[in-house]
Order: sequence, then structure tokens, then C-alpha cells
Amino acid sequence: MSTNSKAEIDRFGIVIIESLREGELQTGTKLYNDVLKPRCTADESMFCEYYRVHSLPDFEYAISQIIQKHQSNEMLALHIEAHGCEEGVVVSSGDLITWKHFLDCCRALNVELNGLLIVTTALCYSISIMGAIDPSLRAPFKAIVITRRSVTTDEVFRGYSEYFQLYTNILDVGPAKEAMRREVNSGTPDTSPFEMITSNWLFDQITNPDRDPEAFQHIVNQQYCIKKAENPSYTRNRVEKEIRLLFEALREQRDYFTFQDIYQC
Repeated sequence: MSTNSKAEIDRFGIVIIESLREGELQTGTKLYNDVLKPRCTADESMFCEYYRVHSLPDFEYAISQIIQKHQSNEMLALHIEAHGCEEGVVVSSGDLITWKHFLDCCRALNVELNGLLIVTTALCYSISIMGAIDPSLRAPFKAIVITRRSVTTDEVFRGYSEYFQLYTNILDVGPAKEAMRREVNSGTPDTSPFEMITSNWLFDQITNPDRDPEAFQHIVNQQYCIKKAENPSYTRNRVEKEIRLLFEALREQRDYFTFQDIYQC
């Protein structure tokens, strides 16, 4: 476990956690053997690690081991190979790792890395993870690659083969993502199932009540019914004003969420 947040980073690692059922194509294993290991052999600054997990406790243990082994001169990226659904990650035992719990595990690693963790997911429908983000806590990643739909093993292997051919460190995420989207799409990169979102962008979306006016008004209506039942003098305008004040207070946590507070001079 690292203890010096100001140490010079000179080693860059990619860690794969895989949990696919027996008989399925083990795309994480294939990426590790065919793409990552040759790259690490050719570049001494890079290293890769592989964890096969079966259950929720296995996954938690793998994360704890990654944190324990991390050195202050190392930067890590975490790649997850499993099945995904709207509720979370399904590992080979059938255990469900809810998105909230998955994010808690990622957050622990991201704190260890001072907010610089890159997460990539080979999970169907991992876009659902966005609904589990808590903007009052530290961000669970610096950036994450999500999927907008179900993805095939062929799409996963081709897409991440391109991604990991270009990825060495956090500065490479843009070109690596674009290479993956050029490789896997329905005609143009914009139609690719893979998308990358950053913690900064995500925080701004979550804490902007006007991003989705219809959804915001639904929240106001719900709270108005509750408040009106408690106190008949409550008006809808008052409820909306109070909710907007809550959003404003939450936005003041942006530096904390994005780890900018630890980098301020």
C-alpha cells in the first residue's frame, strides 16, 4: 500500500479481474496473454496482473489485494470482465455485485491512487452504473469506459485489443478510447457501444437540476406531495426552491468529489 502521494510515478499497471463461467470465452485471459503480456515484455515501465474471481467475497478480496500491493511509484488501471445487468455485475457464481457496492470497491482503490484510477468495463449495460453515483462521496474513478448496450465477446476482444495497444498511462485514455470506438461500431464511431465518462463530467451532470427538466419536476412533485401532507402551508414554489438550494450545496463538494482538494497548492 502506498504512503507517499507525491512520489514520482514510473510504473504503469493494468489489472484485469475476470469472472466468466466455465465454457465461455475467457476474453480477459485472452487480452492478458495476447495483448498485455507482450506489451509489458516490450516496455519495462509497464506491468499487468490478472485475478480470476468466482464470488462476491472473491471480488472484494481481489480489490483488497490490489490495494495492499500498490506502491507509491505505480499508477493502475482496472479492467473488469464479467456479465452486467441493470442492477450491477454478475460474477460466475451468480452473485450480484450491486452497482453501489461495485463503486464502493472502486472508490477504495481510487482513494489509494489519489483519484487517478481508470476503470474499463467489459460488461453489458454498464451505463446503468451512472444511477448509483453518490456525489457527496469521493469519486470512484477518474474516468470509466462503459457500455450502452449488450456487447458480444468479439466486440469486447476487438475493442479492448485496440484500447490496450495504445494505453500506457492516464494521458493515453483519449486516443485509446477513440481507437476502440473506431474498431467497434455500427458504421461510425458515434454508434459504438463503448463510451468513456469522467468524474468531472459526471458530477456536473448529477448536480445540475436543469440537465433533465422533466425528471427534476418529477422530483419536485414527489417532494411537494410529501411536504404538503406534513404541512398544508407548503407551496410548490417553496419546495422547488429548497431542492435547488440542496443542489447548490452539493455542487460545493465538487473539489472533494474530483480529488482537486488534495492537489491545490
